[in-house]
Amino acid sequence: MRQVIAILLSCVMGGAISFSSQSVAGTSTEELRTAFQNPASEYRPHAWWHWMSGEVSKAGITKDLEGMKVAGIRGATIFELGGGSGRIFDTGKNKLFSDEWKALIRHTLLEAERLDLELGFHYSPG
Repeated sequence: MRQVIAILLSCVMGGAISFSSQSVAGTSTEELRTAFQNPASEYRPHAWWHWMSGEVSKAGITKDLEGMKVAGIRGATIFELGGGSGRIFDTGKNKLFSDEWKALIRHTLLEAERLDLELGFHYSPG
């Protein structure tokens, strides 16, 4: 069993070393440092963006998205928390799928487009 683990580990490590040496071949240390410190847009992180029981506003959405852009975040997944009927946490002013909520989603999409940010959505508020 130890031999099998050693062989698998050797294969994985060998592949990682081979991959890393191929991806940096011909690239200077300074180029690597610059690319690491300022990665291309497609390599930047995404964040969870919790909307708690619809307690969001257009001004707050704009500030959050602009802050994400400045921080180097590529996009976010809106995670709606709350929204279920009769639950204690469903006391927000913008009920899930209401007209007000839809207007906020439209605003969010327009702002994300303006800032060249990607958005994802997760709707399972209960």
